[in-house]
Amino acid sequence: MTENRILVEHLLKTELTSLAEALEGTVAQSIVDPGNPKTVLSVRAMLTAYLGALECLPDTGVPFSIQEWVEREYEAGFLFLTSRGDQHLSLRGLISTWLEIAVNTLLSLAQKDSRRAWVVLDELPTLHQVPSLQPGLAESRQFGGGYFVLGIQVISSLRDLYGRNDAETVSGLCCTWAVLAAPNQETARWSAESLGRGEITEYAEGLSYGASAMEANHPELTNQKTLYVEISRARDRTELVTDDTRALRERLEAATGERIAALEALGAGKAESIGADKQA
Repeated sequence: MTENRILVEHLLKTELTSLAEALEGTVAQSIVDPGNPKTVLSVRAMLTAYLGALECLPDTGVPFSIQEWVEREYEAGFLFLTSRGDQHLSLRGLISTWLEIAVNTLLSLAQKDSRRAWVVLDELPTLHQVPSLQPGLAESRQFGGGYFVLGIQVISSLRDLYGRNDAETVSGLCCTWAVLAAPNQETARWSAESLGRGEITEYAEGLSYGASAMEANHPELTNQKTLYVEISRARDRTELVTDDTRALRERLEAATGERIAALEALGAGKAESIGADKQA
């Protein structure tokens, strides 16, 4: 059976007796038993919902295998899985299946550090659930490739599709975030919480009059030592942007009482030279 039309006719249009004969000896034989027509009709209703899009596929032209295309990593190229707006609802099952095949094939490849494979999924919630998405996000880096770019408009649509916990897992596996204007309050709050909280050091100035002298104090409302610890422990591709590296080091040393070696490990010397070049 090599034609989509024949497959659709067998699964969705053939009489139950003929369908049972065609599936005799397979694992599907028990669920298409003519003696239990209610079960068969229920299964066929599900097949119609998910396989009806096969009727949109052509039976002519050169066959194309997504699995073989991913495995031919020595060939550079792009694979676009798109649909028109008026056809997307019917084709979302096919597109989700094709994407599943592509990601699963990527996970089956041998490890190779030089591999670069990008998977860009715009409007992710408009697809069906992709079972291999979470393993792909978490494990594809082991194979040297698998850079995922996921796009959503509102967090509620992702939660409706994957559930609250799985939606948080999918978003949590994304290391780099770019947040644009949020269309609603819930998405804005979720984006802000996901990006983390910033630390701002503020100062309050006060004057006290004693018996012999006037004193001024400048208490810090937050502890800069926390910032020092975070900088010291963040080693993987961390960048600290400042227009005065020397002043920042001196300020941190004064606040913590320790020599700031973390800035040197993160390239402070290079930053100073860059700043000196700019001043020159």
